[in-house]
Amino acid sequence: MGMPAKRRKQGAGGRRDRPTFAAQHNWPAMQQ
Repeated sequence: MGMPAKRRKQGAGGRRDRPTFAAQHNWPAMQQ
């Protein structure tokens, strides 16, 4: 639920997707 929602938010701009939250979910590599 959280993962898919985060992906959608990132594409829309990622307002709630903070660098800290992304790092916790191992998303820093994908964001960069």
